[in-house]
Amino acid sequence: MTLANQPTSPILPLENGDRLIRVKLERRYQAMPKQIKANIYGLL
Repeated sequence: MTLANQPTSPILPLENGDRLIRVKLERRYQAMPKQIKANIYGLL
């Protein structure tokens, strides 16, 4: 079984006002630099 190659799009950074489903939010969060993650986590 061969999977079709899907074009990969760049992961956009999180921005104020983004309305994302949880899967997209987590994908963008995981792609962020560690320092920014710490800043966001402190705000939650």
